[in-house]
Amino acid sequence: MDNKRIKNFSKTKYSIDNPVMWHAEEQKRAKSEVYFLERLFKKYGSGKSVLDVGCGTGSHVNAFLKKNYAAFGVDINPEMIAFAKKKFGNQHFAVGDMKQIQLKNRFDAIICFRSVFVNNITHQEIMQTLNCFFQSLNKKGLVIIELFNPIVLIQKKKFNAKDVEVANGIKEIREEAVDERNQLLIGRRSYYKNNKLLEKWTITSRMFFPQELKFYLESAGFVFLGFYGGSWEGFSMKHTQLDDFRMLVVARKP
Repeated sequence: MDNKRIKNFSKTKYSIDNPVMWHAEEQKRAKSEVYFLERLFKKYGSGKSVLDVGCGTGSHVNAFLKKNYAAFGVDINPEMIAFAKKKFGNQHFAVGDMKQIQLKNRFDAIICFRSVFVNNITHQEIMQTLNCFFQSLNKKGLVIIELFNPIVLIQKKKFNAKDVEVANGIKEIREEAVDERNQLLIGRRSYYKNNKLLEKWTITSRMFFPQELKFYLESAGFVFLGFYGGSWEGFSMKHTQLDDFRMLVVARKP
């Protein structure tokens, strides 16, 4: 995580320095999400090499490796990468910024899950990232981006505080607000253990609307293939309406 983003943490860097907070949730999602991704690969055509951008603690990379894919993960947070290397192997992970990916190999597919893409705030950042994705793919390679669906978020007005257990007895309070003028989501997070505040921070994310996202992909040279909707529980090939909180877009390099 870069210095600018670390400054958003108003109390401590607890969640940055403790990737184990996120690993249980990632591990739980990885199996079903990789199963869904394989179905997308089969439908749209893809080979057996995958780059996971924003790989976190490495669970999706590990799930692909178990299925004999050549999988590699990059994440901007060195603590996440250190955790992933220790758990799943040094050769499969590297610290990297999605706007500045520089890898020797090219891939048949790039996945960018966990709403990592929304950290591209400006037009320049969006195009830098998509250009890096384009250059990192083989010909006919797929890019699959998962992010939150702002239409449903606004429509259902789900901005009230939500209490969630993260891991190891740690509770997370989530609050969301919208900066309408700048098309930004303001997320506030507080973490408690045994009623003691561990960390409190605010982070700003870009809200991407479907047709806008399609426009950016096509501007970067990709061929748009389709959208899929998803709930917190996961995605389905039949869920093509964007009527839930998660949204996934698929595009191809010509």
